[in-house]
Amino acid sequence: MSATKSLAWIFRNRKSIQKGGAVSFAQWKKAYDTCIQLEASSFSQFDKAVLGGALSKYPAFAFAAGYQSAIRTLVPDITKLDNSNELSMAAFCITEKQGNRPRNIDTCIKDGHITGSKSFVSCGMEAKYVLVAAKNGSEINDRATPKLKMVLLSADGEGVRLQRKPEMSFIPEISHAELHMTATEIKPVHGVEAILPGDGYDCYMKPFRTIEDTYVTAALLGYHMSLSLDLNLPSGHTESLMNQILALSALSELPPADDETHLALAGTLRLVDSLLDPTHIAAIGPSTIGSDEFARWNRDAKLLTVANSIREARTKRAWQNINRRDDPTV
Repeated sequence: MSATKSLAWIFRNRKSIQKGGAVSFAQWKKAYDTCIQLEASSFSQFDKAVLGGALSKYPAFAFAAGYQSAIRTLVPDITKLDNSNELSMAAFCITEKQGNRPRNIDTCIKDGHITGSKSFVSCGMEAKYVLVAAKNGSEINDRATPKLKMVLLSADGEGVRLQRKPEMSFIPEISHAELHMTATEIKPVHGVEAILPGDGYDCYMKPFRTIEDTYVTAALLGYHMSLSLDLNLPSGHTESLMNQILALSALSELPPADDETHLALAGTLRLVDSLLDPTHIAAIGPSTIGSDEFARWNRDAKLLTVANSIREARTKRAWQNINRRDDPTV
């Protein structure tokens, strides 16, 4: 996998990307679908994330691009639900009122049906399909926690209801929702099996955060690269953005559960945080201060840090695991 296709596309279209960019999600989605269909159908999911970010006038749309590519990387069968002209939006549904750990999951599969609620679903109102973590009856795994499965449902299916949540203080251009399922029948979705193979936690919940961090960050870097070219920021800034896109491209090829992947990703995200810090951008491009673009990023930059506690815990565990290999007493 290589991100050179998306980088070459950004340079080739640098004069037209941001000018008159889409101001609504529907407009961005149409531009993205058209671009994929006409120019980028052979792009990898990583390249599509970067391209989708570059096409975005708002960071929210870049998030959506990275989020969709992350879901399709984790669950490739989701691509079977896309038609030739349009990406079918999907949502990854884990969090419940008590939290997002396996022991917090009350949504349950019973007698071929699923019942429960999810309290926070990104892109919920835009989603055509939802991937839902659920307890598999009363089964317990070897960690003495409920055994989980991932279930694919149509967002407009019988017994499925998405309820819009209030806008967040950042990335308000995309929706967040609650998901409610009432004895919803579990059945294949357009030929795709509804209950995904493998353990819901080990195969899906656990690796998704790593994949999502990689692909959403790549999309945000694509957004900033097109913005950097459009605003004539110093060439060194664009070069640094490209450097980090290529670093994430390499990381996207590594197993998402490996400790080494987690440590390398932590280092890359730390560099990206510094590169995209609004104070750094203001320092290298003082003419951007007061612009709509700067105001939007100043509002939405918390996208980079909103999950820092989870990332720090992941990095800490990776170091503990590696140190334990050398010294089992650690």
